[in-house]
Amino acid sequence: MLYRQRSGAAASAPVIPSRPCFLDYFLILVGSGLSLWLAELSGLHAGTTSEIPDRFLAPLLRLFPHLLFLSLGILLWWPVFFTTQKIFGRQQALTVAEWLWGLSWLGALFLTVWIVWKGLGTAPGFLGTPDFQKGVIVGYIVSTLSMAVVAFLVWVINLFGRWPQPWTHHFSLALMIWPVVPLSMLWLVGIKLE
Repeated sequence: MLYRQRSGAAASAPVIPSRPCFLDYFLILVGSGLSLWLAELSGLHAGTTSEIPDRFLAPLLRLFPHLLFLSLGILLWWPVFFTTQKIFGRQQALTVAEWLWGLSWLGALFLTVWIVWKGLGTAPGFLGTPDFQKGVIVGYIVSTLSMAVVAFLVWVINLFGRWPQPWTHHFSLALMIWPVVPLSMLWLVGIKLE
């Protein structure tokens, strides 16, 4: 038997956070594959300040562009993730972290278009110059670090909050904070981008 309130007002149903489904997992994998392809297409290479990289550093240098762009392909699926949640009955509005994902989606869209345009060889000459590429990479690093700082603050606030969050809220925080790991290697290990 269902419990009814005596006041006559209908009890509000608790907000049930959305859960990932098969399509969500599949899109994460497709996005990861897209990230690897974009890293290859970017032509970005990692070098070291030392003459000869040791056995640990040599494989890391080959993987570094892939690690740096790992979240890029997944970020592109932001509209699809939110739309599928709405189709499956999500009532909750976008969270702060999901808005942050949406903002980074715009940057990821720009970066993806630039990488594909440059990588396929059809971009105008000024888009492929080393100075423009350096500007894009510096812009990516600055925007990524600023997004990571905001995501970290949202994560700290969530430690004290007791409200239910959809899975994409936590996933977007992880996507925003992840690039800090490879970027920290720039300074800790002495990696330089070429």
